[in-house]
Amino acid sequence: MRWSSLAGTGPSTRPAASPGDRGWWTRGDEVATASRALRRLKTQASRAAKRSSEPPRRRPTPSDKGPVRNESWTVRTTLDPAVATTIVAEYEAGARVTALARKYGVNRKTVVRHLQRRGHELKFNAFTPEKAERAIELYLNGMTLVEAAAATNANSRSVSLALAERGIPRRPRGHRPREQGAGTASP
Repeated sequence: MRWSSLAGTGPSTRPAASPGDRGWWTRGDEVATASRALRRLKTQASRAAKRSSEPPRRRPTPSDKGPVRNESWTVRTTLDPAVATTIVAEYEAGARVTALARKYGVNRKTVVRHLQRRGHELKFNAFTPEKAERAIELYLNGMTLVEAAAATNANSRSVSLALAERGIPRRPRGHRPREQGAGTASP
């Protein structure tokens, strides 16, 4: 099979410059034409493969959380007014925004937006000075940093920063020695 038949053109379709001469259409031209045709086929095949590998665009499925709105870059779930009221009530009872967002399967900003619409001022810095004093007291009484943070419902980094602000040195990491009488008897 000749390269020219792959490209759709050949020496028979080109005029010869002189009798016996193949004309200005040479073997190099045939190879160049064939390679362009192969590149074109390769590009078309890769584009087709890419199109077939992308998941088909589907309409968002309705959920029990509320109607779903489709935008060009995201799918947003709007909350029913009853669910939004429940979220506000749970927040007033002391639940955290991130926990509410996880529980109801929405973004944290959605929960914040519903709280702000109902006039709630968000507690961005939940680690109050009272919590800091309580955590420091627990730490000085022998609890670990993580235990003191958990007892005050705070982050261990916040407790660590509170200790550093007050100039309280941190205990070394590792196993804490047992107190006398709190386990096996010593000899």
